Amino acid sequence: MEVFDTMAWPSGIELASFGNDDILALARYFELSLPAGYSEEALLEEWLGLKAIAKNLPFSMLCKNALAQHYRFPLLSRLVAVVVCVPISTSCCERGFSAMNRIRTDERTKLSNEVINMLMMTAVNGVAVTEYDPQPAIQHWYLTSSGRRFSHVYTCAQVPPQAHARAGLRKEKMGALYMEEAVTQKPPIPSYREPEEILKDCIMNPPDSLL
Repeated sequence: MEVFDTMAWPSGIELASFGNDDILALARYFELSLPAGYSEEALLEEWLGLKAIAKNLPFSMLCKNALAQHYRFPLLSRLVAVVVCVPISTSCCERGFSAMNRIRTDERTKLSNEVINMLMMTAVNGVAVTEYDPQPAIQHWYLTSSGRRFSHVYTCAQVPPQAHARAGLRKEKMGALYMEEAVTQKPPIPSYREPEEILKDCIMNPPDSLL
């Protein structure tokens, strides 16, 4: 891949023949990506033309020129398209293995391959947790057979203001769903009072146990 590093290209006459062997070796290795019966001479001519217009350009711009002018570089553009897909390190694979180890633990051994694949795609390519909006997924789950089993418990609604909450009902937030539960057996939670107010009230109206 170093042949595409324009910073390492020689100058002068040496540039004309630079990288010919490497380009031919890449073409033979990725032969299936090139048209059947392609001409190596035509490939080298395209390589010479690319070096003429891409000298001193970074690798990204070199690939962009080759791909944008595919009509001018019909063979080389296909070869470059394959080269840019080859990872330059194994860090991407290592991140995938780490994500799989975090997902498939000893307590989750019954996950199917399909579920593991979807979870890994989300873990590796998904958005950050702080940017993720779970409401569409929760609404989708609620409409499936698994979610409909809890239709008598959960209600799809937005969070009501605390001041306008219905009396006698307690709402516990669970994502975008809220569980309603009667609280007739429990006494209402008294409103917050400052310690000074409580002490003053005890002095003015002492409880019966102290009389």
